[in-house]
Amino acid sequence: MVMSTTTTPQFPRPKIYSLLTASVERACAYASHRAWKHSDAPPNEEECERIAEVFVQEVLTQLCEDFEL
Repeated sequence: MVMSTTTTPQFPRPKIYSLLTASVERACAYASHRAWKHSDAPPNEEECERIAEVFVQEVLTQLCEDFEL
């Protein structure tokens, strides 16, 4: 009996962590600016960036804990 050997085409694997990081960073930056859009005393740009950085780090930490990335 002869076994058929078929090969599965190898596709490039995406860099999941890099893609998630970029997506989460964009979303957090957008959200932090939008959250203060109609505020009487919005934080300055530097504060918005720090807030977004904390959110990014916490979201990515949780994703890494929940998934094998």
